[in-house]
Amino acid sequence: MLLIVFANERFASFWGSLSEEDQTILMYSMNNMTQAEIAEKMGFKTHSAVGKRLTKLKQKFMEA
Repeated sequence: MLLIVFANERFASFWGSLSEEDQTILMYSMNNMTQAEIAEKMGFKTHSAVGKRLTKLKQKFMEA
């Protein structure tokens, strides 16, 4: 139970540190949208921009 509480607090802290755009990208990704779909929906020119953002978000979460 304590581990679940810690994980929830860690995620809440991480989530609160993100910009609205990063939260949206992450939410779309967690809802199984492809990087290409996310890029199109958010107006990025290429899917690689989304991939780079997701990589940075994963790194940020691991450091949190």
